[in-house]
Amino acid sequence: MATSEKKEEVKNAADIVKPDGKGGAIVDVDCAQPQGLVGFKGYFVLSFLANGIVSAAAIALWSSMGIGDTMYKLLQDGYDYKIYPFGVSFFIIIVMYLMDLFLPPTASWQTNQRCLASIGGRILLGIAGFFFLISCFLLQKRYPSVPLILNIFCCPLAGVFVRSITRPQETVESQSNDIVQNGDIDTKMKLLTNITGLEKDVINFYNATCSAFMTSAIVCLIVWLIWAVGLGQGLDHMSGLSSEEKDELYMLWVAPLVVAVSNFVFSLFLLIRIFMQRTYVGTDTARNRLIADALGSKMNQDMMKHKMIVMRARLSTCTLDEDESAQQAASMRYMELSVQSIRALSMLVKVVICLFILLLGFLYMAVQLLYAESQIASMVLGLLGAFFVVFVIFTYLSFRRIVRALGKWIADLPAWKAARSLSTNDWVRAFFFGPLMPAIPFVLVLSVTNQLVRKARGIYNREDMRGVDGPAAENATEEGKDDPKVPRTTAAAVQDPGKLVLTPRVHIALQAARSWDWLAIAFKSYVLCLVFVGYNLTPPLLNVGLAWMRTALSTWPFAVIVLMTFFIGVLAFLCPVVPGMTIYIFGGLVIANTCPPVGTDEGFWMGCLVNIILCWFLKLVACAIQQKCIGELLGKKLWVRQQVGVHKFAIKCIESILSKKGWTVGKVAILCGGPDWPTSVLAGVLRLSLFQCELGTVPIIGFVAPCAMSGSLYLQIDREDAIWSRSASLMIVLSVMVNMLLWAVAAWAIQNEMENNYEVLSRKLPENVDLHWLDHKHEEITKSVVITWGQVPPALRNMYVLGAASQIMICHAFWWAYNMLIGPFQVSHDISRLEWYSGTLYHSGEDIPDHEQIYLFSLATYILFAVYFLTWICYAVYSIWQKRKTSVPKKEADARLRATEAEWKEAWLKQIEEDAASREAAAREDADIEQSTSDAVRLREGADTAGGTEAEGSQPRIEDDDEASRR
Repeated sequence: MATSEKKEEVKNAADIVKPDGKGGAIVDVDCAQPQGLVGFKGYFVLSFLANGIVSAAAIALWSSMGIGDTMYKLLQDGYDYKIYPFGVSFFIIIVMYLMDLFLPPTASWQTNQRCLASIGGRILLGIAGFFFLISCFLLQKRYPSVPLILNIFCCPLAGVFVRSITRPQETVESQSNDIVQNGDIDTKMKLLTNITGLEKDVINFYNATCSAFMTSAIVCLIVWLIWAVGLGQGLDHMSGLSSEEKDELYMLWVAPLVVAVSNFVFSLFLLIRIFMQRTYVGTDTARNRLIADALGSKMNQDMMKHKMIVMRARLSTCTLDEDESAQQAASMRYMELSVQSIRALSMLVKVVICLFILLLGFLYMAVQLLYAESQIASMVLGLLGAFFVVFVIFTYLSFRRIVRALGKWIADLPAWKAARSLSTNDWVRAFFFGPLMPAIPFVLVLSVTNQLVRKARGIYNREDMRGVDGPAAENATEEGKDDPKVPRTTAAAVQDPGKLVLTPRVHIALQAARSWDWLAIAFKSYVLCLVFVGYNLTPPLLNVGLAWMRTALSTWPFAVIVLMTFFIGVLAFLCPVVPGMTIYIFGGLVIANTCPPVGTDEGFWMGCLVNIILCWFLKLVACAIQQKCIGELLGKKLWVRQQVGVHKFAIKCIESILSKKGWTVGKVAILCGGPDWPTSVLAGVLRLSLFQCELGTVPIIGFVAPCAMSGSLYLQIDREDAIWSRSASLMIVLSVMVNMLLWAVAAWAIQNEMENNYEVLSRKLPENVDLHWLDHKHEEITKSVVITWGQVPPALRNMYVLGAASQIMICHAFWWAYNMLIGPFQVSHDISRLEWYSGTLYHSGEDIPDHEQIYLFSLATYILFAVYFLTWICYAVYSIWQKRKTSVPKKEADARLRATEAEWKEAWLKQIEEDAASREAAAREDADIEQSTSDAVRLREGADTAGGTEAEGSQPRIEDDDEASRR
């Protein structure tokens, strides 16, 4: 009985895989039983009910068909209380963290459901989310469309809820891999039956949910049309209302239509998944291996008969092992299907996301141009943002294998590996430490509180606690337990974490940070703060200077104005901290307003055209001067080339892209999208062709034109038509978008060049021996004169670090309170409106009416600048002490290295020659193997042709022998 049932199961499972007559197989999913609790009809009913309830609630609560007016008034009255539900939500999140619901102390806690996966954790998270939603709803007074958008966002969440309560039980991935690797054919067929059943259940769910969304959209649309057209509920009573009241009334009236359109968009997302089902199924590696095994078992008898034919036909011409390649090829076809499907779907996901982002950008520009100050514009942009978030989440949930494959692909990229290696660089650490420094005290206080809570609960006394705060800490401690450099307190975090003040996870992170070179990080923080302050101070001062020049040039002849604008722009371009956008806007303000006939539309548009051409030519001339007169002159200095890193992988990659002739995507993106001064000077240091670089910079007119137009359009802001001010803002937005697009393309081109030519670009060249020697010399001198944290006197060390920390806090003040510290004086403003000192502690940050005075700096600004300059005294004192401390060892190390310079260079060049010889030998060996392989393939093809002809002739005789044996 058991044997017959077993045979029946194998027979039913084998019906799933059927040969296609071409050495492949057809997988019949319909033969598999669905593993879900409900079929298509059940999924449709549940999805339609869930989505219908959410859609009906959105229409009833936030439209004129329901109680939208009452709800809006209720939320507006509660606007002042918005902070309280947010505080409750934040408090719950903090409590959950203190109770270790987000980050369990050990892996055993996570498996024992003592984390967010537990029922209590989910309930608390749900309560926190509920109060957070209430605080968002109370923002309706400022953002009227927020309640409707949040309600619409719950529509896909309803579908997720339906799937969560009806999702069938799946085989654990580890068990599936074990069955595929070690299971017998019966067990594999049962697993294949389970997988195909799940596939059918998944497609039933997506089809039903898509139909439910589409049905909901149609129902909402019909109901709204009946109400608006049939019952005459239009917008006739909007006269006499303000623009804000009109927008609010319009949003209430159009809300059902918005719900219908949203449901239709969600159904389109599901249609993409349905159309990609067959391709996505092909990415299941376990499924493809099971099909290959099943196909191999079905081909076994045919293959044995084929071997008999080949053996009699070929005799000793070929070995029987060659016939086994047919079965292997048939099996490998399905293994390769997984890779091909992943590539196809990965490209599809990338293209869809890029198109979605472009659509968002174009709609954003249109909204900014037509409805820049409208609440309707905010609603449209909010809906687009919600659609994008839903699409990203939906892609992650429904294409998980593709997301994992993309993650692995990114992890294997040379650019990503290079980025990860930068995490140990002091410049990178200083760059991230500055923004995060104010949050460090809060994190430490939270960690101390969490540790006290753990001690009070007796967490560290339990048996399942091994004293390790998570797998990361366990691995870090296990790797460094025998390392003398690892602090003993790190071992204490493993052996007895209850004695620590901080949680073991934060304690280990703090110990790792203590091993950093904080003297070097402090120095780099000084430099980065100087750059930040310079970039914050330069634009307002430059605006003042350009506004004064614009006023002074306004009375001059137009030809002289154009010539002076050109020379001023060239001089400004030679300054590294001056952005090109400011120069283009300055030209638009000066030329468009003075082009004859002055004061007419003809003169204005002619001035706009002249300014665009002038700025474009100005950019090309400035690039030529920067490249030839600055870059090439600096490139003659060996130490400059060494500091730039022309012999290193990243710069060699950029050089490879820029040295290509003509127009290439990467070359144009780098030359047009890169920073003005550094890009052109780098081209000069690399001694690239001036003509080719100028040719690659010609398309910069696509960025210059909107910038120049924005300055010209600002002159028309005084007109009554608001389209001019919106157009000026739109040109700025368009310029930024073009620049960001160029940056993205440049990054893609650099990554592609790294991936395709990694071996060539990573080679060390003999002509760069002097540069490598300077690197070696710098490393050796640094090692010999290194100053550790403990060698610096405590008072001097504290003063030095305190100065760096003070500068970081000053930068934070400029970042968060810029409008209160620096007035909004622009190039387009009249210079007579400028006042240098406001007489108040800080600016109000409100918009300044026209023709009123604009105060550039407040009292707080002068105080911050005074403190900033005083902090440089801390750096100066430490720098003097450091030079005295290291002057003698540095001279001794330099003299010692000079004596070994010739010997080191000779050994280095010899190593380069040996590496080149090894590469040539490997290349010759690869060529020989390739030639041998091609010859073997040709011989095998000839033998197969001859053997096939003989086998066809001997086929009847074999069949006669078979008939005789049966008789």
